[in-house]
Amino acid sequence: MKFSFLRGRLAKRGWEYRDSFPTGLRQYVLVFGPHTHSRDFWTGLCIREDLGLHHLHVLGKKPLFRGIQGWFLRKLGGIPVDQHAAGGIVGQVVEHFRSDPDFCLALAPEGTRAKVDGLRSGYYEIAKAAGVPIVVLGIDAGRKMVSISAPIMPMDTKEATDARVLEILGPLEGFVPEKGLQHLTPDRASRLMPEQLAWNAQTFPTRLFLDQPVEGGRIQMTHAEAYAEAQRFARGLYALGVVPGDRVALIGKNSAHWLIYDYAVSLAGAVSVPIYPTIDGPTARAVIEHSESKVVVLGKLDDVARYRDCIPSGIEVVTTPDHQRGDARTWDEVCAMGDPSAVFPTLHPDDLMTIIYTSGTTGMPKGVVWRHGDVVMALGGGIDIMSGEKVSSPEGFVEKGRTGFPLVSYPLPPLMHGASQWSVMAQSFVGNKVVLRGKFDPADVWSTVENEKANLIMITGDAMARPLLDYVAANTDKHELSSLFAVSSSAVLFSQSCKEQFIDLFPNVVITDAVGSSEGGANGITMVGKGMQSKGGPTIKAGRDSVVLGDDLLPVKPGEMGRLARAGNIPLRYHKDPEKTAATFVTAPDGRRYAIPGDFARLEEDGTITLIGRGSVCINSGGEKIFPEEVENALKAHPEVFDAVVVGIPDDRWGERVAAVVQARPGTTPTLESVQEHCRAHVAGYKVPRQLTLVDQMVRSPAGKSDYRWAKQQAMTDAGIAG
Repeated sequence: MKFSFLRGRLAKRGWEYRDSFPTGLRQYVLVFGPHTHSRDFWTGLCIREDLGLHHLHVLGKKPLFRGIQGWFLRKLGGIPVDQHAAGGIVGQVVEHFRSDPDFCLALAPEGTRAKVDGLRSGYYEIAKAAGVPIVVLGIDAGRKMVSISAPIMPMDTKEATDARVLEILGPLEGFVPEKGLQHLTPDRASRLMPEQLAWNAQTFPTRLFLDQPVEGGRIQMTHAEAYAEAQRFARGLYALGVVPGDRVALIGKNSAHWLIYDYAVSLAGAVSVPIYPTIDGPTARAVIEHSESKVVVLGKLDDVARYRDCIPSGIEVVTTPDHQRGDARTWDEVCAMGDPSAVFPTLHPDDLMTIIYTSGTTGMPKGVVWRHGDVVMALGGGIDIMSGEKVSSPEGFVEKGRTGFPLVSYPLPPLMHGASQWSVMAQSFVGNKVVLRGKFDPADVWSTVENEKANLIMITGDAMARPLLDYVAANTDKHELSSLFAVSSSAVLFSQSCKEQFIDLFPNVVITDAVGSSEGGANGITMVGKGMQSKGGPTIKAGRDSVVLGDDLLPVKPGEMGRLARAGNIPLRYHKDPEKTAATFVTAPDGRRYAIPGDFARLEEDGTITLIGRGSVCINSGGEKIFPEEVENALKAHPEVFDAVVVGIPDDRWGERVAAVVQARPGTTPTLESVQEHCRAHVAGYKVPRQLTLVDQMVRSPAGKSDYRWAKQQAMTDAGIAG
């Protein structure tokens, strides 16, 4: 029986479908949920019509199939079952699968509308015995959204299969939220960022949190003061008309008020949109418009004029205390506008927290949409990247801060970059102190480490490591740096030569090299110290839920290469880009949803993962794939090379040839012959650069990532090839 009048009814009420129903399936068990209210039946009928699933069957007790009610249930695909028959319900249903090649069954895994302590076994036993896949259909009543999984084959145990089902159904809100499945979902954040900040403000009220040296003094805030200031600004945002879900952008260098902005936006239930402080005005405008930001906060900037005309008309502009712009509202003015009695919303782990725009080194920046629960677990320290263990309570965070002495961390990359922003969040959760400076200058960095007794500095690969190392090597006795015991790099190439130089200069300092991305969070980490063995690939200890997948989206075997992927707490999507979302955030045959940004990696025999390079910049020379990062790593060990980027440029014979764009060390002029001879000792012959282009200054993104578009243009111009 069809109910055509129900088709499109959900769309008229604001519902949307996140996914399409898998094609080519003849038999399957459709698991739908969360099942919390009788309205689920009518919503299910609407979904049935929208998707054309008229062949679905449902189960019912025999007594229900009497009279008109029985006729109606049979027309809906109802099958009467006898609970007391030999073989039980499972045996009866399996017989239907065996006798009908197009048989499909729909059921709720809870088996009831009441709150449950676990999923019933029926769906699993039926699918397992019949040898058919499971399709999970999630009905999110709170967000008016229907999600559909790829087919999931029943696993060896019910517990493992339950975990896959709950990854989809657990985060969803039923018509009666308290009867949902959130309490059964693995890795749900027990505290979101606003709650954790409040907790820490109470636990460490007088402990110094933010410390920003400025001309003529410094800005300092305790944990309690920072939380109070975030509340003031959040209420000011309400006075500007911001409501939960609205976007609030910020352009600014590292500062105490940058972090207060980030915390305030979350407190207000709005969505933060951090923007690199060095991008050009047109790109900043494109990000503001694409993100649909309602308010733009301008922080500490070197070139104020660059952003004067990049903000579309009609958008409120607010300046932080370290920004001078006379035609905008000031920070204190906005704070004074707020209603002290304003109440902040209670957030859900699936509420949107931030849209992080990528650096755009290979195209226009893409907006990566992160949810609150995923940020805390994947990026804010909710999952220990070293052990893979999760923190299950707010006490679990602060307990780290209660033991030992509070650390002093010093992030060098821009705060909108994950290497800084999320690590600072993790530091704040455990009551540590964060030192902030708005510029990167090697002399200033080491002076700050000395003066502030910094224990941990965060960098982005060679772009920061090389000038820092060169300064220390030339000024060995200028600074007292004994407080430093850890250097953490993330996101970009941290060459073996730089690591070894760090170890030589700081033999008691632990060096870490983390692999991650805006799309996937932290994939894993490797540690290098004096006397430790280093492969320099980097070869990382895989983090929780990090795997290498083949083209079939199944884990590769040891020794094989594939794409680095991460499941679990990953972003929701790219903002307003369904095509790139579908390409990057995929559901594998095992039912797990993965983020696959495009990095190629190899699974080693010992279970570690070696990062090979990014597929989008891979060079195809004569049919051979060459990853620039490997060649760059070799080049940077050359004594006359300060920085290097490797690109592929057109070649009549080979399709592409390897070209090296090099910034030489002062006073040196490396030749192509010397570079080739050096590289042959480290990489295969077909990977050796065939062209050398010398530049005065390497162009990189604010995060230190290679600008491959710029480098390719330099190499092509040098070769006389039209761009």
